[in-house]
Amino acid sequence: MITRQIVADKIADYLHGKVSQAELVDWAERAMMDAEFEEADTEVLSDIIGRSSDCAGRTAKNFSAD
Repeated sequence: MITRQIVADKIADYLHGKVSQAELVDWAERAMMDAEFEEADTEVLSDIIGRSSDCAGRTAKNFSAD
């Protein structure tokens, strides 16, 4: 089951360099296909995870341009 805390931890790991962009995107894509979300937060969690896979590439490009 994917909870808010799991999503927050995964994003924090990415922001702190503990997982790569590719790993975050892979996790997000697998979560969207296979995972069950906490019922009360299904809509917001699926939106965040979907955006993680869409935005990770753009975020990395923005940081590498500096």
